[in-house]
Amino acid sequence: MRVYAAQALWAIAQETHNVIGVLSTGIEKAEELELKATAVDTLGKIGARAASDGDVRRALKEQAVPALQQALHGEHAHLRAAAGERARHARL
Repeated sequence: MRVYAAQALWAIAQETHNVIGVLSTGIEKAEELELKATAVDTLGKIGARAASDGDVRRALKEQAVPALQQALHGEHAHLRAAAGERARHARL
């Protein structure tokens, strides 16, 4: 549920404070594939819009990149592909 709340905060208010950490944790610890995929997708969207915000880019590199790397090595092909695409698209 925290992943969906973080996604909503991003979608409604472009909130990144704590959102990046919650989404990164969702990738690493959520059991449901749908939650992981939602977190990957939302982090990619944040990264795509954060080109000029150094603090957000730093948070993405410190928190999201390790989580996305974990997803790239996971057992679900769909999640691996999404993580790779989002990381490339967002230039993380």
